[in-house]
Amino acid sequence: MKKFQESIFTHIFTKNGESSSEFSSFDRNGDSSVYSFKLHYKNKKACIAFNSKVYRDTKFKINMNVKYGDFSHEMEFSFDFSLFNNTFIIDLVKLSERQKNKQEFNVFQENPLEIKIFIEKSTVENAFSGLTNLGATCYINSLLQTMRYMGGFQQRLFDGENKFYSLNLKRLFYAMSTTTECNKTDINNNYTGSVYEMVRQFIMNLPFVESVHEHQDVHEFSKILFDKLEIENKKLIEETIEGKMDVIFRLDCGCTLRRKETYQDIQLELNSSENMEESFSKFILPENIDEFNCEKHGKTKATKNMYIGKETPDYLFILIKRFAFDWETGESIKHNGKFRFSDEFDLSNYMEKDNRDKGCEYELFSNIVHMGSISQGHFYCYIKIKGKFYKFNDEEVTEALDEEVMDWNFGGKNEFTGREKCFSSYYLVYKKKDVKNEVFYLENVPSILTEKPAFREVGCIEQETVEGYHGPGCYDNDNDYKRMALKTVTLSQFDNIQCVFKNAKVFQQSKEGKFEEINQINGNGPLIHKNKYNKGKLLFLKMFEDKIECMVYPEKLTLVNITVAENYQELKQKGDDDFCVFREKRKGEIENEQMVEEINQDNFSSLQDGDVIILASVKKEVLNLYLKYLHGHRRIFVQYGDIKVPLIVPKKLSIKELTNKIEEDFVCSGVVLLEGRTRKCKDHECFDAECVECYVQSKNIVKISFVKNMQVLFVGVMFGRLNAGAIEHVHPFFVEIGCTRADLIKKCLKSKHLCMGNIGSKKEFDVVGLVRDSTNVVYYKKESDVILEGGMVVLLDKIEHPLVVCKLNEIKEINGYPIILEKVETIGDLKRKYMILAKIYKFDKNAPEKYIEMSDQEIIGLDEKEVLFIE
Repeated sequence: MKKFQESIFTHIFTKNGESSSEFSSFDRNGDSSVYSFKLHYKNKKACIAFNSKVYRDTKFKINMNVKYGDFSHEMEFSFDFSLFNNTFIIDLVKLSERQKNKQEFNVFQENPLEIKIFIEKSTVENAFSGLTNLGATCYINSLLQTMRYMGGFQQRLFDGENKFYSLNLKRLFYAMSTTTECNKTDINNNYTGSVYEMVRQFIMNLPFVESVHEHQDVHEFSKILFDKLEIENKKLIEETIEGKMDVIFRLDCGCTLRRKETYQDIQLELNSSENMEESFSKFILPENIDEFNCEKHGKTKATKNMYIGKETPDYLFILIKRFAFDWETGESIKHNGKFRFSDEFDLSNYMEKDNRDKGCEYELFSNIVHMGSISQGHFYCYIKIKGKFYKFNDEEVTEALDEEVMDWNFGGKNEFTGREKCFSSYYLVYKKKDVKNEVFYLENVPSILTEKPAFREVGCIEQETVEGYHGPGCYDNDNDYKRMALKTVTLSQFDNIQCVFKNAKVFQQSKEGKFEEINQINGNGPLIHKNKYNKGKLLFLKMFEDKIECMVYPEKLTLVNITVAENYQELKQKGDDDFCVFREKRKGEIENEQMVEEINQDNFSSLQDGDVIILASVKKEVLNLYLKYLHGHRRIFVQYGDIKVPLIVPKKLSIKELTNKIEEDFVCSGVVLLEGRTRKCKDHECFDAECVECYVQSKNIVKISFVKNMQVLFVGVMFGRLNAGAIEHVHPFFVEIGCTRADLIKKCLKSKHLCMGNIGSKKEFDVVGLVRDSTNVVYYKKESDVILEGGMVVLLDKIEHPLVVCKLNEIKEINGYPIILEKVETIGDLKRKYMILAKIYKFDKNAPEKYIEMSDQEIIGLDEKEVLFIE
């Protein structure tokens, strides 16, 4: 203060209700700044008024010297001034009493009151760690700071096991005790630093916090958090914040009933009370009960009394009930009325008279303040540390005067402006006087407190990623039948899976294939989830159709849905009437080649979340044989050039057997396997020319070459089954460049696959070449016609009047291969015959790149080579 003697503003008050002229604050260099103030004196209270219209909190360091008669006192403190918090009031009588001075403050001309003041714009610097506000998380920060400095709480927390919430809280508290860099930012002004990362990790892993941008109530939050911590460490809550009430029922029949009720906080009414003592007295007033059931005498009347029991907590949480519901308006409201509380009080005053206990004196430890309205606002807190109060306002921590902590936050009207304050004490924490509150320090720091998160990607099984899967189980971790890659979530060992899947139960697949409910990831198994309020079983539903299939890629068994069923009938109704319900066994359950068990009304309850259900109209033995086949085989992709084609092969083939299998299934010769050095063989440290695994690369790809120049040709068979949809099935062949129609037919006749149909019994049929994303159709009529490279070839019954139909995508572009249908008379006939629900178009002759929609009555010219388009 001496450094800025020329900057000190002095005013001498000679009467009550006097105000000074305006004066300015100063910056670090002592130069006058843009912020202006006034001093006021009224009713033995001095007031510093902030006259600048600044919406954001602006922190000032204040040096103030008060002199009156023989009384003199100098103080230094910090305060956040803003448009909403623009006055700071000091009660001079209380100030003199604390200095053991009985001076009467009666200002008059002969004995004036002199106040010297210097206000400096300040930057907060201290040894305390603030907590970054992630959006609207001030309510969380206020509670965490309070818990952080409850020494007994922290001691029991660190002595407890490293369970999820407890561990993340330990890591946060440890980071707060070792650094103050919560305000550290990078070049983009984004928060960084260990405390920021820890508080972000802690809050983002609280599933009961819906959004960090949504303002919540600190009391409601504390109840949920304490419950979570109590589940993990019962003593942590029981021995620090829990107490017991003595509840006494005095019945008119003469009986008396006593019981204990546990509490974690005491809620005091505000409406009819102006101070804590008065509200506590009303809290223990008797309550009349008109109807009470006595076990001995039946219905009677009773009087209920609630007293504080002897089992009192080390830290007593007191809620001032400022938020209420107005039944007249139907809206929630906030009461900002005055509610006084003392810095010390004796809780035994509210015990039963004959049961009062010593050692129940408490002192104010923390004051959590709410500023704002019912719909929006801000929480901050004052905490007493080593005899001094500090204000914890998110990232910033400043030293605070007792006047600011208590008097200034009682609520009510501002004595100088007459306006109701928008900030007031809401959640108080008192500490037992005989409980030491030393800050807890670890002698040996466990490595888990400083361990960095190890992130891993875990797959999540969703409907769209497994629908159409044809392999065993619900999903293939070994890539033998994988349909498509799963969506992934990235989590660390400290993350709560419940925060990724809100309001859900999450299950992870173990190595044995069983799905177990989790809160944290455990291994690399995929995840599934369901709504936590759904009581049914989460099941994978498959359909089995005993049909002729292509053994290049079997399709009899198909996963069609992920469903939830509460009972057997609900599950049975998902299939046809003649379907039976089977559960597909996991790998570890299979004995004596029994792959499935039948499910009925009696054993439905044995189903577990994640079980695979098969609906089929065949006997159990048929399913056992088919699943045995799937388990004994794997799907690989044979790659020639840039084209990959699937192939089902037995597991543990030799190189020669694999080569023969490729030549047999694709009706070709001269196959040469290329070395697959992209992944290390699980059986060898290096490439082994005799090991199939050495040839199988990542994603189950086997690369091949040929002695001759070859091409991949996809052949579809549509005998007797024309439709306007996609070609149901195509079979790949490797053919020589320059292959003719006759060569292709020979290959089809040699094929052992039933999906190729009974080509040998057909005397006449068409061989048609289709070109993708175009209207081009080529009829190969002569045996010597050369098959064009690329595209697809379709074998179909001869059609006297063929019609080419192409599909259009959303932007009216041709998409996919054209389809051959048989012409009919009108567009309406075409829609009815082939069950077409979409619009049908034709080329606009005047503008070839445009399309004209056709009406149902429009005639299709039987002699014209016309192409139609389906939307």
